[in-house]
Amino acid sequence: MRIRAQVVLAMCAVAVIVSGVLIVIVAPRVRSAFDDVEQRIVSRDVELARNLLSSETSALESTAHDWAAWDETAEFVNGQHPTYVAENLGADTMINLRLTLIALYDVAGNLVYAEAFDLDAQTQEEPSAEAVAAVTAVVPLARSVDDVISTAGLVTVGDRLAIVAMHRFSATNANRRCTGRWFSRGR
Repeated sequence: MRIRAQVVLAMCAVAVIVSGVLIVIVAPRVRSAFDDVEQRIVSRDVELARNLLSSETSALESTAHDWAAWDETAEFVNGQHPTYVAENLGADTMINLRLTLIALYDVAGNLVYAEAFDLDAQTQEEPSAEAVAAVTAVVPLARSVDDVISTAGLVTVGDRLAIVAMHRFSATNANRRCTGRWFSRGR
């Protein structure tokens, strides 16, 4: 065998050995390192999503609390403030509060008023039956415990999730009983 053939054969043998070592020893370590990096990225992203959801839910709960404590809201639900919607629930309100749905319920859990808003098109619209049904389904859960003043969380609306916050109406005048009970906001 000529020297050139021996060198080529030796180089091929070395290449096969190096490739085998890389496949057997190095590849699993690299794969493990990539898996670790991917796991850290996923964990970080999940934590960011949890924090964002918590922040959005808290903000929505705060909004529901503020509006439920407002006497004019309770008066509207009780039929005593006919200009409430025109004065308070315009497009600017929905845009500023980043709301896609508002629903007001009486003490019996009956829907008194509902309005949807498309934040992208910035237009008011009729709420979908799915959205109203999803929010209305939460009302008995919130009403089932007398100590519960507010509740918030995720509901399924069709194939989407929505954050919903509800707060029981409270009147500043402790001597009058507020018959309107639940104020609901959604994003």
